[in-house]
Amino acid sequence: MATTSTVPSAKAALVALIGTALPGVQVTYGRPSDAELDSECVWVGDATGQQRVPTIKAGRKARHETYSVDVVCWTVIQRGLVSEAEARAFVLLGEVEDVVADDPSLGLTTATTPVFFATTGQFETAADVASGIPVAVVRMSVNCEARLA
Repeated sequence: MATTSTVPSAKAALVALIGTALPGVQVTYGRPSDAELDSECVWVGDATGQQRVPTIKAGRKARHETYSVDVVCWTVIQRGLVSEAEARAFVLLGEVEDVVADDPSLGLTTATTPVFFATTGQFETAADVASGIPVAVVRMSVNCEARLA
């Protein structure tokens, strides 16, 4: 079983899977700098979680890891309405939801990590006009569970 957190592996897997699902859209591990941010971007951001020992037994304890990874869908449209920018951000989010639904293991279920499962969870949205340009951001939590040695 895995002996260290699966967070970095899960985040890297999300970047790879989302990048494949969204050719032509910038997909990054972490938020790009303002100078590098494209008009459409999906980034895999922060994670929060915990580890616990699910059973008490002698010797080395297996740990159960649960965490949420933020996936952010960002859109800017040069002309149009805020509602159009937000609708496009939700199209990107739909691809993220499909990636997780199609493979809840994110390709991480192996001999060393026999238990790994991801689902999409809570989301929040913000849409506004910045410097006269419609902008929308949708942030979704991808909830993950793994068994660690």
